[in-house]
Amino acid sequence: MIKFKSVSARKHLPHAALAAGVISLVSSAHGQDPGSILPGAGPEPTSQTTFLGPSGLIHVPTAYTVLPGRFRLGANFERDRQSLVGNYGIFRDVEVGGGWIERNGRDGKAIANAKVRIQPANFRNVDIGIGVADAFDAVTRSVFAIASIDVIPPDVNVEGYRSIGLKLHGGYGTGVYNKHLIGGAELSFTKDLSLIGEYDGDLTNFAVRFSRTSEFSMQAGVANKRLFFGFVGGFRL
Repeated sequence: MIKFKSVSARKHLPHAALAAGVISLVSSAHGQDPGSILPGAGPEPTSQTTFLGPSGLIHVPTAYTVLPGRFRLGANFERDRQSLVGNYGIFRDVEVGGGWIERNGRDGKAIANAKVRIQPANFRNVDIGIGVADAFDAVTRSVFAIASIDVIPPDVNVEGYRSIGLKLHGGYGTGVYNKHLIGGAELSFTKDLSLIGEYDGDLTNFAVRFSRTSEFSMQAGVANKRLFFGFVGGFRL
C-alpha cells in the first residue's frame, strides 16, 4: 500500500458529516429500488465504493458491478487521505467511475476506474471481475482480477433474513495491490448488518457495515492499521 504521514482523524469529521448527510438525503429522496437487490448476502452487499473507486469491500474490489442505470456515490475517510467516488452501471455487468482523492500534504487528484463482471455458465454463484483502479495513473494504476463466490446464500424474504449469508472473494492485483494475491469475506447476520474482512496485498483490514436501505450504507473499522469510515448512496439516473 501507499504510505502517508499520520494526521488526526478529527480533521475529517466535518467532511464526513457533510458527505453522509448529502448521500443520505439523495438516497432517501429516490427511495428503495427492489431491482437493486443482488443474489446472496443481502441488498447490494458489495456496493460500497473502495478507496480508489471500484465497487467492493474496503480496499479490495469484488466481482460485482453497479446495476445498469444505477449510480453509486461513496465517500471514504482514512487516517490521512479521503476520496469521493461515483460508479455508474452503463451496461449489464459493466461499471465505470471517477472521483477525487486527497492526501495529506499533496495536491488532490482526479481518478477513474472501470470493471467488467463475467458470470461463468457452468459455475453457480460464481462471478469474475476484471478491472482497473486509477486508470490514468494519477496515484497508482492498479489492474485486478477477482472471483466472488456466494458460499452460503441466505434465505431472504420480505420479513428479513432467516439464515447467515457468506461471500468469499479472491484474486490478484497490481499497483496498490503489490502484484499480490488479494481477497476478503462478507458475513451477513441480518439484512442490515454484516462483517467485512480483507487482505489488500499488504495489510488485513476489517469493518462493520450497516445498510439502512438498499440505497444507503455505511461502514467503519480498521484499515491501514487505523480507524476509518465510509458511506455510499445510490439512485437511478
